[in-house]
Amino acid sequence: MDDSQFNVERATNGLVLALFLAAAIFLVVMLIQVLGDIDRRRVEEASSQTATPRVQTEPAPAHL
Repeated sequence: MDDSQFNVERATNGLVLALFLAAAIFLVVMLIQVLGDIDRRRVEEASSQTATPRVQTEPAPAHL
């Protein structure tokens, strides 16, 4: 195999590996962000439900 051909294949393999690692890191960061947002919303929803009790009012009497 020609030496220059081997260098091109090595460079291509390095580029593919770098792109694969970048995509994997990007997906992990997105997953962490989404899970953090889900947790943050769950905490906010739980705190808002305990802080403001829901009051059920009786409907106004209908005048005949």
